[in-house]
Amino acid sequence: MVAEAVKPKHPRRCQSKSGGKSQTSSTKVKQIKAMTIAGMTQRAISAQVGAGKTTVQNIIKREFTPEQLASFQHAEASILAEKRAKILDTIDLKAIKAASLMQRTASYGILFDKQQLIEGKATQIMGYDPGSLRSRMDELRQLLNDADVVDV
Repeated sequence: MVAEAVKPKHPRRCQSKSGGKSQTSSTKVKQIKAMTIAGMTQRAISAQVGAGKTTVQNIIKREFTPEQLASFQHAEASILAEKRAKILDTIDLKAIKAASLMQRTASYGILFDKQQLIEGKATQIMGYDPGSLRSRMDELRQLLNDADVVDV
């Protein structure tokens, strides 16, 4: 009897010295580290260096201590808070007439949720003061009525 050759399930993996995983060059690792320190998002880093998002995430976890990662998250949360404040500052009567209020409030909410997540806080408001909420809604209704805004 002649023994038949057994075909591997994943021929490429068998040919690789790294067990099927491609090696990320030291140059790319250095780029990823520098971009992380500069405050770039993992998605942006992935696009710039041509590596997958999971690869970028794994390199960041491997190359930085938990304390360093926490520091980066704190810095990113501060940047988002500044952007959110700038957006909030643009919501005035003139801006409401010129742009969709829905777009601006959605942007604000997204940035707020992102900041909360980074800071390890809940993104849902579990409790609220109905009187304050009703008062704020009345304020916004009056502002919209005064502005004669039509949001399409």
